[in-house]
Order: sequence, then structure tokens, then C-alpha cells
Amino acid sequence: MNEPFVLGLDIGTTSAKAVIFSENGYVQAETEREYPVYTSPDGQAEQNPREVKNAAAAAVRAAISSLPENKRTVSGIGISAAMHSWMAVDETNRPLMNAIIWSDRRSSAIADEWHQSGYANTLYRQTGTPVHPMSPVVKTEWIRRENPGTFKEAAYWKSLKEYILFDWCGTADVDYSIASSSGLFDYKRHTWCNEALHACGLTEEQLGTPVSPLKNSYRLTTEAAGALGVSTAVPITIGASDGPLANLGLGAVNEEETAVTIGTSGAIRKMSREPVSFLKQRAFCYAFTDNLWITGGPSNNGANTLQWFLHLFTDPLIPGNGGKTASDIDTASFTHAAETIAPGADGLIFVPWIHGERAPIWDADARGGFSGLDSSHSMRHMLRAVLEGILLNLLAIEDEVQTEDPSKAIYASGGFARSPNWVQMLADISGKPVHLPLSHQSSAWGAAWLSLTVSGRAASLEDIRHHIPMNETVYPDKEKHEIYKHVMTDFRHACQKEQDRL
Repeated sequence: MNEPFVLGLDIGTTSAKAVIFSENGYVQAETEREYPVYTSPDGQAEQNPREVKNAAAAAVRAAISSLPENKRTVSGIGISAAMHSWMAVDETNRPLMNAIIWSDRRSSAIADEWHQSGYANTLYRQTGTPVHPMSPVVKTEWIRRENPGTFKEAAYWKSLKEYILFDWCGTADVDYSIASSSGLFDYKRHTWCNEALHACGLTEEQLGTPVSPLKNSYRLTTEAAGALGVSTAVPITIGASDGPLANLGLGAVNEEETAVTIGTSGAIRKMSREPVSFLKQRAFCYAFTDNLWITGGPSNNGANTLQWFLHLFTDPLIPGNGGKTASDIDTASFTHAAETIAPGADGLIFVPWIHGERAPIWDADARGGFSGLDSSHSMRHMLRAVLEGILLNLLAIEDEVQTEDPSKAIYASGGFARSPNWVQMLADISGKPVHLPLSHQSSAWGAAWLSLTVSGRAASLEDIRHHIPMNETVYPDKEKHEIYKHVMTDFRHACQKEQDRL
């Protein structure tokens, strides 16, 4: 009899990834299907929900088709999705608009208004979600003011994952973490928050039914099963958002373990056994299950910031580049060019807020740049400072979520984990060992593990620690860590100067 496989579907910012795993965590197949983000100079960042849904189905179908013909079955499908997407639909689930995603900045004025009035603090204390343009509660109020026709016509409001699940399975359920990231959810009571609903003019009846990700699975419609290339008997597990699932897929399920993810953007997160809140809304706390929460902070600036720099300076940095563009060069090759520069980049500091910033300052109008730049610095110095700045920023967020049990280890995921030089920098700056899984698709494995847990094939969420194939562990260089302690101080000063300019 063939070993049963399980599939994790990760619906991200720019693509849907379908990853098929054995039950001990080894990747058997993976496929990716991209979709566009529609942007404009006014801060728009939207996606066509049908394009996302079709790409997700195509990714699943392609992954299953890539298996040997006698192994093209999976025991279940779990779903991970990016947070903060938001859209209005009619009574039949027909989209009335594109989905607005996390990076949309058009509601910045409303977020500023609520902060200046103090109302943002009221909402944060009840929802655990910092008030920021990323948050659907702010997006909804913006739509109510700027597009009242759509607001009045809307029967329901939902995330991209909810839209897809309703189309595939006919369910109006929403998992706790997706609900929590909306800014409309009482993260302590696991119910919709009346204060937040009042803030943007919604009613509870217009939203999904919040459920634990450990709830029973769902059945695909015949049409959806055909689109995915599976039997209607294959159960669908609701899963969660990509943040807590990345922690789960890495095995970072205790408060002494920190997960760092750098993909297009970045994030740093820890699990908590109780809901917590932070001074000045410096970090989030989202519900995950009935007795687990995820704390941490997202950064707007991850590999997208490195990509920005790469577009500016690719040719001089890579010997024999031959005019390649940013998309032609992998991160590992690019980061290798910074190896010849000493830690701290000879006093050059880079504040990476070029896309605005979420944690820890939650200011969509924030701006970054180089500090301490002089004629002695080369482009390689600038590259080193960019790589360090992205990491220093994330570790500054970690300081905001420290508990009585400080983190002793870091678990890394995302595209940056494939760059040995960048991972070594993370170990050196943090002074902690960095554990690397064999697969960088941690959110997909977390979603797949939820499927196994709901079906009873896995004993518990925590048991995943015994089913994660690990790569090497990268240990910090003590001498470099001492240098980076001073660099972090300089970085904080540079960040404060940038904030003072706003």
C-alpha cells in the first residue's frame, strides 16, 4: 500500500503554492502559480479574487499530476493564506470589487485620524490588531466613505481565503487567525468585536462564522473537485493564516522559540498560551486556536527591499553579470557579494522603511534610507547595510514581544533561508542558533499538519516537532555578535532620526 500523502496549499501575496508532503514532513511535489497585484500611485494594492482562486486550483491540480500515476492521492488538504485581504461580495459570493491586500495604503488618513483621536487604542485593546491601513477594519471604513455604492450593495465581507472556501465547499466559516487579523475580532473572547463593527458600519451577520482551525473538515463540491483534480472524498481543512502556520511548520510552538520569515515582506513571531497586548500598539496578538495565540510583528520590508536595491546596482555587484535583471539572479548569489565587507558595514546603517512600515512603528508614511554614508563606502558596503538593516529591523520588533521566557532559538523560513550568508548574519546579530528546515515551505507544512491533526492521523499540534526534516543549524560567531550589539544601538538611533522627520 502506498504511503498516504497530504497537501498544504499556501495562498500568498504573489502566488499560490501547493506542496505535497509525506506524513513525516518530506516534500514529494510542489508547484506554484503566480497572479498579479494591481497597484497605482495613490497606494492601491489589489488582486482579482477569481485569478487567485483559479491559480490556487491550478497549483493543486499540477502538484497532484506531477506525482507518479499510482500515487496521485492525498489524505487531505489544509489551507494557509496571507492575512489582511478584504473584499465585498453579494448574496451568491460574487465579488463586488477586487480584494484589497495588506500593502494597500489608501486608508492611511483614516488610520491617522483614529490614532490622533485615541480611538485606535480602544480598538487595539479589544482586537490585538494595531490600527494601520493593512487592517480590514480601516479598509472597510475607507470603502464606506469613498465607495458608498459598493458598501451599501455588499451582502458579506470576507478575505480571499473565505471567498475561495465558500466557492469550493459552500462554507461561510472563517478560522480564528484570519478573523483576528481583520481588526474586527475580539481575540480574547473569540467573537466578533462590537466596537470594531460599529467603527466601520458592519454587522456580525455580514461576516463569517469564527471557528477553531481544529474544527471538522469540509467536502468539496463536484465542480471544485474537478478543478483541483481530486475526489470529492478528499477533506478540506480550513487551516489558518500564514503567520501561525509558519511557526507550526517550523516547530516553533513554545514561547522560548522565535520564528523569522522573510519573503516579499518579513515577520517575526512567537506562540503564546494566553492573549497579550503591548504598549503603544508596537506588536500584534492574534488568536490561533482556543488556547494558543500568535504574537509578533510584520514588516513591509523584506526581500522586496533587497530587490529594490538589486534593481539599482545589480550590474556592478555581480562579476560577469552580462546585463541580467533582478529576477535573473538568485538571492544567495547576490548576498554573497557582501561577504568581503565587515559586520557593521564600516559605520553605514540602513533603515529599511522604503515601503512604509508596520511593526514596530505602524506608519504607512515612514521612510528609510542610509545613515553615515560617505565617500569611503562602496556599493558592497551599501548591500551589506541593506541586508543587515532588514534583519536589525525584525530583531527590533522581537524586543517588543519579549516575555518572561526570552527566546533561546530562532527558526527561519522564507526565501532568505536559502542564502547561507544572510542566515549567518541573522545568527550573528541575534546571538542565537538559527534552525533551518529542509523545506522552506513551512506555512504549507503547517497547513498540512492541521489537516492531519483534524483527521486524527496526527496526535497533536505539538507533535509536529518530531516530523520536521531539518537542515543544518547555524550558530552565531561570538565576536561578530559583540560588534552587532553596538550596530543595533546605532540602528535604533538612526530609526529614531527617521521617525523625528515624519
